[in-house]
Amino acid sequence: MNKGQYQLILGIIVLTTVAVSIGIIYYFSIKPVGLCGWCGDTCQRTFQGIKCPAILPPAGYECLEVNGECMIRAVTTTTSAIVQPECIEGSYRCTGKNLERCASGKWQFVQSCPYDCLTDHCISVTTTTTTLSPSPTTTTTVLTTTTTTTSPPSILAPNLVVGNMWSYSGWEALVSGNTTYNETRNVTKIEKFQEKNTYVLNYSYTNNLQWLDFDWHILKDEKWSGTSVLRYTYTPDKKWYDFPLILGKEWNATYNVTQDFIDLTDPTKNRSSAYDLGYYFHVKVVGLETITVPAGTFDAYVLEYNYTQKPPLNATYTWYKYWFSEKVKGIVKEVTYGPPYYNESSIFSVIELTSYTLV
Repeated sequence: MNKGQYQLILGIIVLTTVAVSIGIIYYFSIKPVGLCGWCGDTCQRTFQGIKCPAILPPAGYECLEVNGECMIRAVTTTTSAIVQPECIEGSYRCTGKNLERCASGKWQFVQSCPYDCLTDHCISVTTTTTTLSPSPTTTTTVLTTTTTTTSPPSILAPNLVVGNMWSYSGWEALVSGNTTYNETRNVTKIEKFQEKNTYVLNYSYTNNLQWLDFDWHILKDEKWSGTSVLRYTYTPDKKWYDFPLILGKEWNATYNVTQDFIDLTDPTKNRSSAYDLGYYFHVKVVGLETITVPAGTFDAYVLEYNYTQKPPLNATYTWYKYWFSEKVKGIVKEVTYGPPYYNESSIFSVIELTSYTLV
């Protein structure tokens, strides 16, 4: 190799080295190292081994690469509107911890759930804690088991319409012996009485008319016999029911009665009297049962009515036991007891639902 060739090769090596160096410098000048991310509260390129301060990044922002630069951008979230269930008569919904029921075309408060409300019913939580005995080398171990159980929903006073009808069959004990009978109860009209909207119910077996307000309190009873009527008006209203019905709920019903006898053919026989009956009813919702009667099988609240006389007699009897079903908007079974108190041997009468029509 002569001197000229040596200088040519050396020049080529120098130029190649320079070109590679320039390429490396150029590459790293336009291609930053690492990915964009948070280093403490700073948005920058991060790489393995980088030390960042123990500071949380700002809430609501993200660090990302935009056109080769690390940029901070606010995080936008889309919140979907909560769709409330349609108000279908008799259906339930939860609003927070409150249970609501659709009645008369609008949502009405039923109760505040003691633990929480899930979709359309209250839930309760039972917590069982078991403590294991410690050993010299261990600490006390606590085992907690949480069981979620559903609670039966409360029910509001059912809405009735003209044409609703319930048919029953039953028996009652008379002096002459037991007798069987059939009865139809139906809503004949809706009218005002004492400034209140009322349902007027007809009881075919006893030939009785009854006025219930929309809370199902009894305002008046009329018992017809031919051309005469015996009318009972209650002050205050006779609280036979106290809706909403809730398991364990109890109430008292105290009232006075105005009694009117009206003879449509001979007004001289008409008479009126007001008196204190001297007793009150104590009512309690004692259970929720699935009961089968001729009309079918129903979930029903069980109500017990206890009759107590005022002093000095202070006599107490259990008069009635009702099975009330929301599905049929009424009683599916009714048992009347006489002395001695509340047992099977003291049953005076029983009726059971055989069919019903809800318009």
